[in-house]
Parts: sequence; C-alpha cells; structure tokens
Amino acid sequence: MITEDEFPPYDRVLLSKVVSVNLMHKKVTLSTGEIKPYSKLVLAMGGKPKKPSCPGGDLKNVFTLRSPSDAAAIVHACAGKRLVCVGGSFIAMELASALADTAGSVTVVCDTDEPLPFTGPDKFEENGVHVLVKSSAEKYEGIDVVTGVTTSKGETIPADVVVAGIGIYPPTEWLKGSGIETDEKGFIKVDEHFRTSADFVYAMGDVCTAPVPIWGIDSINIQHFQVAQAHGNMPIIYTQ
Repeated sequence: MITEDEFPPYDRVLLSKVVSVNLMHKKVTLSTGEIKPYSKLVLAMGGKPKKPSCPGGDLKNVFTLRSPSDAAAIVHACAGKRLVCVGGSFIAMELASALADTAGSVTVVCDTDEPLPFTGPDKFEENGVHVLVKSSAEKYEGIDVVTGVTTSKGETIPADVVVAGIGIYPPTEWLKGSGIETDEKGFIKVDEHFRTSADFVYAMGDVCTAPVPIWGIDSINIQHFQVAQAHGNMPIIYTQ
C-alpha cells in the first residue's frame, strides 16, 4: 500500500507516491526512485478537492475538506460562528448537517434545484440548515479573513467560515501516456468488474468512473466513501 497521505487508517507505506507505471513489465516507480513489481495493480488514489476559483477564494477561513487535518481545522474555526457551505454535494451537505449544532448558523449555497438527488431542502431546514438553491458563489468577501459570500443572485451572506464542497479532480496526471484510459475529466474508465483498459490493472473509489447496471447507467463517478467501500468489497478484483 503506497500513499502520500499523512494519516494512515491501516498499515501501509507512508509518505511516498507512485509517479509512473510500466504496464509491459508490471512495475511502478515511486517518488523515491524505488521500483515495485506487481501482479495486480489497484488504483485507488481518491480525489483532490477543487479550490474556489472566484475572487476571495484564498482568504483565511475558506476551507476545502479532504484530510483529518482539514476536518479538525474546520470544526475549530466554526464553533459558534456563521458557516456557509458552498455546493450541494455529499461532502457539503454532510458537513453542513454534522456542524448544525456546532456552528452558530449554517447556510448552504448550491446551484441545483435541490441539494442532493431526491432530497429536498426541507429535510435540512428542519435541522437548522438554511439552504439556498439555484444560486452559486460569485465572490468571497473580506480583506484578509472571509466575512461573507456574494451569490449569483446578488445576495451577500455573512460568513465567518466558508467550506467549498464543489467537487474533486482526479490525481491521474501521471497516467498520461501510460495506456490506461481516462475520460475527458481525467477519471479512470473501468468496466463492471473495475478493470481498466490495461490488463491486471483495476481502479476503484473516487478516481474511477464505473457502470451502475441497476440504475441503467453506463458510466458515472460517485464521490462518496460508502461507494468506495463497496468497490473495495468486490471479490472480482481479488479472484481474477
């Protein structure tokens, strides 16, 4: 197990990462220069959170969430404060719900008709989370520290803390030219058995786009930990 992450949930090689793969010889090269052979290769790199691109995205107390350190910083910053979550994704809505009792107030700004598929805003409103739909963040206000979020509707929402849950990008740049096929966004294409376009190479979790036959979907990228867990439990990866 090779990762650049600082916090290990289980035993694995720490503070290194794969920088290239040789499909013909079934070997990967690490950033340390070390070469590791493989019989099967599983690509489960997750995703990197997208940073806000609108003005003010670099202000203090504007966060994204990926690591335990990010989570701890957000919880510490928003205690009793005005929290604005930008985005209607799983991560934004789960964060808003989790911090409803910690923050002084929680507002969600999402550009869709509802914050999650098949979930209207009323469920969140009942638990103290104010949801603004069909609205996007145009600017984060403030000089050094964020003080508010101006939306596409011209409204400025006061904020002491902002968390942007606006999606991820896949860390697959190092796969370019490898022969492992990705889609136009860089997510790794897999079949129903999580096989990539390369023999003996699989992908799972946030980094892949996979078919969901039960929904009649040919290929979709679902960014949620339970989906990644389900992928990891697929026996086909370990038996073929």
